Amino acid sequence: MKKKVQEKYNYIPEQNRVECPVNILGPTLEGLKYNIDEEYMQELFANLLGASMDKTKQSTVHPKYVKIISEMNEIDARVFYHLTNKYIGYVKSGKVNITIKGTDQYYVNALPEWIIEDDIQGIDIFSVSKAFIRLSNWGLLDLMFDRHAGTSVLNNLYQKQEVQDIFNKYLLENSNVELKGTDCIININDEGKTFAKIVFGK
Repeated sequence: MKKKVQEKYNYIPEQNRVECPVNILGPTLEGLKYNIDEEYMQELFANLLGASMDKTKQSTVHPKYVKIISEMNEIDARVFYHLTNKYIGYVKSGKVNITIKGTDQYYVNALPEWIIEDDIQGIDIFSVSKAFIRLSNWGLLDLMFDRHAGTSVLNNLYQKQEVQDIFNKYLLENSNVELKGTDCIININDEGKTFAKIVFGK
């Protein structure tokens, strides 16, 4: 870890190098104790420390970012990286239910709360949805139910392989079911954009 931080520091132009604020350094070192074997998370901490020692970035490094990284797991970080690496502001999403035709009844928890078109390698749709909720709780995303921007993505969500696999299991039990959804938006807010720049070294 020390080597990673030194590399970040060496990359900062000499005239921009400053001391890391104590309210960033102390909590970061504490957080690292519990992530000592997590290389992916170590990189986020290293980027945070690097930014806090660069006077052109230091003012954007908020102490709460240390707490957020400390509470994250690798799935949270990878999901957030995917969003901020691919999308500028918002992501089209949807809430999809397996419903009984002709009624308002649906199978609770059959599908996750939030689904996007993208597949994030190695992460199932339930884990992705949970990551969205945690990222929202940390103030990095705004989960906006029943919102849309331009064309609907629902048909694409219905065709996602994981959604189809789950739907087909219910279809075997009850032939009178269908997929119904509501367009939603996942917004990467200003705090989220700043956090991404700091911890992903963008």
